[in-house]
Amino acid sequence: MSVNKNCMFALALREGESTHISAIDNFQFWNNSFTLTMSFFQTGESDEVVLFNQEGIIKVGYRNSIFYVKISDKEFLSEEGRMVVMPKVWNSISVAYDVSSKIVSAYINGIKDFEADLALEGELPVINSTGDYVLGEKFIGYFRK
Repeated sequence: MSVNKNCMFALALREGESTHISAIDNFQFWNNSFTLTMSFFQTGESDEVVLFNQEGIIKVGYRNSIFYVKISDKEFLSEEGRMVVMPKVWNSISVAYDVSSKIVSAYINGIKDFEADLALEGELPVINSTGDYVLGEKFIGYFRK
């Protein structure tokens, strides 16, 4: 971990590094509304970056600069060229899930990128979050709060 007093970096990752965060006991994603938000600055290059992952439950990242959210076995992509993650600048992504409407929404830099009705995607998985969360797979750069 690196701390820069001027920018208040919370986490710096080098090539091949990632960090693990313990899951919240008995938290079930689909029984709760939630918002996942992170700001990041990519300094290195990679064809695919996973910003947040809990294996088999939710994965948030970008492939060739195109943002995606994968929930269980269903992947939702930004329209190609519509919203891209820019290297070497601060980006912010948010993924929000509303349990009452079963709608997941994704935002890049404060602009809604896409929305999906998970109720239309078939039966929602009932998944307990027992595995760790992983930040920054194949990511070289900084996360901040």
